[in-house]
Amino acid sequence: MGSQICNADVSAIIEMNRARMKIKGRKFGIDSVEENNLKALMRERGLVTMMYAEGKLCAGLLSTVCDKDVFMHVIAHDPALDDLRLGFLCCCQTIQLCIANGMQRFHFLWGEYDYKTRLGGQRQELVDLVIYKSLWHTILHPKLVGKIWLGSLRQIYRNWHKKNQGVQHVR
Repeated sequence: MGSQICNADVSAIIEMNRARMKIKGRKFGIDSVEENNLKALMRERGLVTMMYAEGKLCAGLLSTVCDKDVFMHVIAHDPALDDLRLGFLCCCQTIQLCIANGMQRFHFLWGEYDYKTRLGGQRQELVDLVIYKSLWHTILHPKLVGKIWLGSLRQIYRNWHKKNQGVQHVR
């Protein structure tokens, strides 16, 4: 935990996740800046769970601890071992470890995946709150404002699409 965490272990887990996203054709959301921030966060408040088989890292989970809460950031496993669902197993073992150490809540954070509900996760709406100092500060940062608005529109569309999925419109 914390200062005992090795940057190479964090990088290896991130790389496994990157490889899985590439195979699935999904965009990988962690760039080098965010990876370095995550490494620093792991050294300060991190909990890294790793599974090895025959001396080789085959699954891992990066999470942070804050008081009695644990926040999961990255879950990964070797794509060559997809059928074994080692990421799921690593997550289960991490939750068991957290319970044994008196943690009260495990937060899966963003994204809706079946393993989260199978492990008892319940959906909670998360909201980004952006407060601008002034209209002038808003005008000074058009790219940031555009990115936030675009993200909001995407989320509105995803919510609408999810709500109307499977609904047939009859004329």
